[in-house]
Amino acid sequence: MNSPDMAITGGNSGIGKATVALYLARGYRVAVLSRTQGQLSALLRQYPEQLMLHLGDVSATQDLANFYQCCQQRWGDIDVLIANAGIAKPEMLADVSNDSFAECFDINVQGVFFTVQQGLKQLSPTASITVV
Repeated sequence: MNSPDMAITGGNSGIGKATVALYLARGYRVAVLSRTQGQLSALLRQYPEQLMLHLGDVSATQDLANFYQCCQQRWGDIDVLIANAGIAKPEMLADVSNDSFAECFDINVQGVFFTVQQGLKQLSPTASITVV
């Protein structure tokens, strides 16, 4: 039997990195979409065959499409999809600019929506989706 496959956005630090480490330890093959390699270097060395890092941005639908295409080519259908990517900008309400608001909205709202929408095409029949 093949190892189950998990795809996660924003798995390079914090909750995402802890989730990646947990699923790797449980025998999953894990694909991570992230804007940076972040803190995944040690996990990449420890699990070179089970961990795939794909650089991209959830706010760019073409990056998501490329990510899912790489997942499909490497391992096939996804058993667990976790939409975890998100940003928080510590700004006072009066200081939030249009650009800052747009960036947060693009990643935290549109990014989550399109992560799930595009991921639906790659899910196995018994897959689960978690939105963090």
